Amino acid sequence: MKDDNSLEGDIAIEVVGLRPGEKLYEELLIGNNPQGTQHPRIMKANEIFLPWSELQPMITTLHIAAVNGDVMIRSMLQLMVPEYQPDKKVVDWVYREQVAQAGKLESLGLVYV
Repeated sequence: MKDDNSLEGDIAIEVVGLRPGEKLYEELLIGNNPQGTQHPRIMKANEIFLPWSELQPMITTLHIAAVNGDVMIRSMLQLMVPEYQPDKKVVDWVYREQVAQAGKLESLGLVYV
């Protein structure tokens, strides 16, 4: 933090008071490991990120998987975003629809073996 007493730091903070409608507190912290700074009310987080040279081919692969309906999308997302925790199982909606249609046809006596 840079101020009149300390010229070191990369951010100059000037307290000007609240403006009409301004929030008293703001929290914009992403990450599970917040760390303190020189100021007791300012925290920082170090986020893991992939360099563009690594991310771009993954996005291309993810797009191809999405277009083809490939179930590897979930694995790709978990690789790209380690914090991603899917909360439900993978569902094959096409298979479910085919089973439902077959059940309707069978109930109408239209299934031939």
